[in-house]
Amino acid sequence: MFLYREELMAARETLRNERNLRIVGSHQSGRSTLIRQIAVDAEASGFEVILTQGDSLAQLQPGRVLEELRAAIGLGRKHRGLGDSIDEICERISSASILLIDDVHLADSVSLRALHEIRNRLSLRVVVSVLQGCGREEDFPAVWPERVLRLPPLDLTATGMVMRELLGGPIAPGAVVRVYAKSGGVVGVAAAIIEGARDRGLLHQVEGIWRLAGQSLWSDDLIPFVDSLLGYDDAALRSLMRALSWSGPRSLESLVSAHSLELIERGLSQGYLALAEGVNETRLQVWPPIFADRFRGAPERILYTEDSASQDSHSASPFHPHSSDHALLARSFSDHADQVLKPLYAAWNASRTAADASQYLREALGLSSEASRIERVVTETRATLRDPNSDEFEFYVQLVAWTLVVEEDSVGARKHLDTLALFSPHLSGTAESIWELMGALNGAGAPPSDFEVANDPYGFSVAVRASGAVMRGLVTEADEAIHELHRNGQLRYLYAYLFGMQELLKGNPDSALEFVHTERDVARATFDRPMFATLSYISAVIHFYLGDTDAANDAIEEGLVIGRPRLTMTPIYAAMLNLQAMSAHFRGQAALRDDLVRTAAQLSSAPGPFLGIGLDIIEIMMSAEPGMQKITPERDIAVAAAIKIRTDRGYNVGAIQMSFAVLSFEFSAPVVAALTEAEAFADETVYRRPIKLANALVANDLELATAVLAEAPNHHDHALLSRLVASAARRAERESNNELSAALFSLVQEEVPQPEFVIEKQRALLSKRELEVARLASSMSNPEIAERLSLSRRTVENHISNALKKLGAKNRAELVHLIEQV
Repeated sequence: MFLYREELMAARETLRNERNLRIVGSHQSGRSTLIRQIAVDAEASGFEVILTQGDSLAQLQPGRVLEELRAAIGLGRKHRGLGDSIDEICERISSASILLIDDVHLADSVSLRALHEIRNRLSLRVVVSVLQGCGREEDFPAVWPERVLRLPPLDLTATGMVMRELLGGPIAPGAVVRVYAKSGGVVGVAAAIIEGARDRGLLHQVEGIWRLAGQSLWSDDLIPFVDSLLGYDDAALRSLMRALSWSGPRSLESLVSAHSLELIERGLSQGYLALAEGVNETRLQVWPPIFADRFRGAPERILYTEDSASQDSHSASPFHPHSSDHALLARSFSDHADQVLKPLYAAWNASRTAADASQYLREALGLSSEASRIERVVTETRATLRDPNSDEFEFYVQLVAWTLVVEEDSVGARKHLDTLALFSPHLSGTAESIWELMGALNGAGAPPSDFEVANDPYGFSVAVRASGAVMRGLVTEADEAIHELHRNGQLRYLYAYLFGMQELLKGNPDSALEFVHTERDVARATFDRPMFATLSYISAVIHFYLGDTDAANDAIEEGLVIGRPRLTMTPIYAAMLNLQAMSAHFRGQAALRDDLVRTAAQLSSAPGPFLGIGLDIIEIMMSAEPGMQKITPERDIAVAAAIKIRTDRGYNVGAIQMSFAVLSFEFSAPVVAALTEAEAFADETVYRRPIKLANALVANDLELATAVLAEAPNHHDHALLSRLVASAARRAERESNNELSAALFSLVQEEVPQPEFVIEKQRALLSKRELEVARLASSMSNPEIAERLSLSRRTVENHISNALKKLGAKNRAELVHLIEQV
């Protein structure tokens, strides 16, 4: 498999036009592969090609690369001075030859200066590959005319191609996103991760499909690979990367206080550091993300001192606040963390007791900027396992969550719980309930609604029963368990989520919102991050159902800007990121989408137990970008399969909600069939009528569809019903069934104005460039539009986003539909 065909074509054109070529890329970006393919291609075209390269030894041996060049053209070892050697080489090779130097940044200075002289004498065309940030211009300056090819990182689709090539079979959705996020789009790193995960059983085949065995892709087999890239000659850079790996993204200001600006710039230029996605200030992180795993798992870990950690104590949110209100909200939670975390950590540092550890972890868990301190607390606190008191028990639960979510070590987390049950048999049921609950929240499947264990004095089994009943959509069974859970103050945040969702399922979205907003005001006043994030999410779910997308997006933004909640509720945070990524995708904001997906991939399981927007569905929908206008049955089937996975795991409500989220944008019969199957396993819920309408639309039964819409025209589900009809109308139009499309649009004319009316009213709002970009969006991807119009990809995304807002279109497909009426 060769990934850089476009770059190879560009190289061919460059050499044909007698220009020099410089290939720039990060470590393991495929620079050497491309330059060798260029050599093969040039030789096949009849050129004389001379290929040489720098290496780690060349820097210690002056003239080494020049000697390799002599050997390549059949000259023996030189016995005369450097000038004579240059003369001899110039006599041997033709000015029509092409000189290729791989890894020019590793070549010795003597050789580079000699090669520069040879190039100038003969006017040779030269192709060099160089590590970004290491140009060596002082020894081998660029000569006009020269073209620079910067190798782009892999996108999600290309990462999937690499995985299929290396594994030799289909890949389960979600697995590709995880590899993509961990590798940072670096092809060599992706290949190493894939092969290491396969060899260690972290990727395994199930019924012929490669799937993730767990959340982690790291194994110690990757240590030599990572270390070979980093080398040992730059101890200062390794120290900086190690510190960042443990602290998480940090502000430039706090880093400069401990490390030189020159060192930070070197890390950025060479691709070992990168800007953290979507934040308001300049924050840096280790790149690719898998490198951070290397340092976090290394025995040589160096922890921040109390002073260094306190310089940057608030958490870095991956989401950029869109309003001053959101920025103030984020700052208020950040200021609160600044005030309470330092004294709490100092109290633990003085006592090392489980009580002080629990107090600190209650506030700190989830904050990436506290990672170093958290690691000390969870590893250096000693708590008795034999009949632990409440503080010791709470600390142990926090340790289990940290091991499972942060360390991505499910085996270690289970071992902690088994050890607790061994030393305290009266807590064996509690330990089993905690494991069942954490598994349910992290994608292992919904627990049975009749879950019951003995030896559970802390009442976690009630939380398991309540969660299982709500996830499965068993409204009647959920009522009793939620009422009982209400008495468990330790799990108040989980009760709030389940109660709000239960009220929605029962058809009471207004009372659900009243409860959620009241509780959220309390959480904001008390800076209860887990509660506020959880309630923001359920508020968004209810608003999406009611059709108020602005309020839903606002709730998600508020939930994201305060930072991650308690570790057990990390899936809530990941779900909000996935929802924002989904919204960005349909608005044509690919760069923002990719930033959000990369962050969510570190936190989210593939299916996701709540609204259902997990990594798998994001991956499937992202694959639609090159042809948003085209009907893709394969994608419909893939989405339906993703919904069935949720149903098979008991996440019936998540399957139903995800189905409606997708159907509102892309109506399809396979998705409706999967939705109907999921609904069959749940009690009658608020979604029963929309499901009835969806099946009528699949059958093209306009009479039944009209009857469903007329049943209760002022019902709170009317916005959802209208979205379904409009989506089905767009699908019919793309299938060239214009008569059906017109009939469907007429059913919801008041809610979804006819395209001609919208365009006539708002067409003047679009600039000439916005209109031009929007028209091309019907058949071209954003990168293709950018190339066609000589614009940057970000500019194209901004034009599409502006056009969406001005025309009131919900997504790219609807925008294209509206534009085509002009």
